[in-house]
Amino acid sequence: MTIKTYGDDVECTVNKLMDQVPPDTQLSSEDAQVILNQVSNEFPIVGYYVNKVESWGNTPSSIAKSLVDALHRYLNWFILRRIGWCLLFIVFGAVAVINTISKKNRNGKSPRYTSRRLNSKRGSRYRASRYRGR
Repeated sequence: MTIKTYGDDVECTVNKLMDQVPPDTQLSSEDAQVILNQVSNEFPIVGYYVNKVESWGNTPSSIAKSLVDALHRYLNWFILRRIGWCLLFIVFGAVAVINTISKKNRNGKSPRYTSRRLNSKRGSRYRASRYRGR
């Protein structure tokens, strides 16, 4: 989540790099990759998440937004995958716990079954001893 806050800083850095380039110039894929490498030198974590920038129709004025959009798109997908894995582990853990509990109930080893069994024995002893005394 922290890397998403770097979007404005990355955009400012790219805009500074593009100040000397005429605004109507079409950037090639190689130009976009050079810009990404320069941004990655300043923000190494950006290079970790974004490997390539699509440069179809990008100009110096739009490349910064394109780079930040690519970063956010990748991070959203990354976060969604992590949340999915967490939910999957929670579901598997819940299923395992439920199966374990239900197996114990079927085998008669649950604490509830044991306490009922003991209480019924105590109750019968109590009643028997109570009647003997009369």
